This record gives sequence, structure tokens and C-alpha cells, in this order.
Amino acid sequence: MSTRTRAAFLAGLFLLIHSSCISLIPERFESSLKFLANYGYVEFNFKGNVLVADAALEVQDKKSSQRETDRKLKELEQTILENDKSALGERQFRSLRYLGGNRFAAEQQVKSSFAEDLSFFQSENSPFFVEIREHSGPGEDGSSGEYTIRAFLVDEDMKAKMARLKVSQRGVFSVETDCRVIRHNAHKVSRTGSNYIYSWDMEGRLNTPATLTLRAQAPALTRF
Repeated sequence: MSTRTRAAFLAGLFLLIHSSCISLIPERFESSLKFLANYGYVEFNFKGNVLVADAALEVQDKKSSQRETDRKLKELEQTILENDKSALGERQFRSLRYLGGNRFAAEQQVKSSFAEDLSFFQSENSPFFVEIREHSGPGEDGSSGEYTIRAFLVDEDMKAKMARLKVSQRGVFSVETDCRVIRHNAHKVSRTGSNYIYSWDMEGRLNTPATLTLRAQAPALTRF
């Protein structure tokens, strides 16, 4: 069995407006992922400013006025807040505010137990997300117990949009886990209790996403 995606945690608005195929750029942010097998849950957090790239490009190319774009994005803010429930039935946004200039300030939390099917978080269109892939192996269900986490991936199309808009990505991302980490490219490793925290400075890392591979022990293997 090939490596397959089991869950993807999207940072920002894309969870709720994915059908619109809107390109989003996290400009300034703090983000974290807790992968806690012993407690049986995964939690994603994001706090920062997000630029709606397509809207900004329309204004730059004079296909839309800034005033009209501001009106539409303000309406989008209200629509998101009115419909703010994840597939788990809980609110995702602690706060969401349109700042003007095609930017939102967002604070978001998504939490799920390993028992949930997290496939509804998957997306290949989001320019920034946290993806968890389970590797195949000799287990009865075809799993190896190994998972790879990759965060804040930026494809070539998004790089081109960022260059046109002359914007950059500056933020920090961390993974806290109680699992055995096999390999990673984190800038810093620290400890809190029995858990380890792996941290990345995401500024200028457009070509190298944050990556960490771990081995999860029971009960995660039986619940995920």
C-alpha cells in the first residue's frame, strides 16, 4: 500500500471557503500542531494575518476597485462567522476580522481525536496547510505506525503570486508530540514535561517546508 493522506490541517480561512478556490498567503503568523498519541488527539492552532492573493491581484491589475473588493471581503467575513462550524460541530475561529487591504486577522483552533476520520481536512489547493501522511507498513491494516507532518507548503503558482504582490511569509511553526521522532528539519528542539517541541522559523522557507516524521504508539495506531 502506498503512502496515503490521512489528515490535513489547513491554516486559515480555506477550511470554510475551499469551494471558492481562493489563494491565501499567511504573511505574519504563529502556528502550532499537537500530535499527542497517548492522549488520542491532534490539535492545530493558527494566529496571524492572511492576505487574499487573488483579490489583491485583481485590484493591482485594475480588474476591481479596492472599495468593491473591501465590500466583498467584509461580506465574506460575515458569511464565515455565521457558518463557523467544523465537521466536528465546533467553532473554529476564536476571532476573525477583515483589516482592509485584502487582509484578514484570524485566530483559529481545530481539534480532533484520533478516532475521527480527518479526511475532510484534505486539500491540494491550499497554499499553506499542515498535512499528516501515514506511511504503509506490515500492520494488519497496512500501516507502519509512522507519520510525516509537513507544514506551510508553497507551490510554484503561489510563489509567482507572492512575487507579483511583493509580499513575504514570516512566521513560526511548532509541533509538540509524545511520540518518537525519527527525523526532522526543525531549527530548535525543546522539552515540556515528557513531550518534545520542534520549532521552525518559516521566514524565507518557500522551498523547504517544515517536515517531521514520527512513530506513533498505541492508542494512536488503533484510533487513527
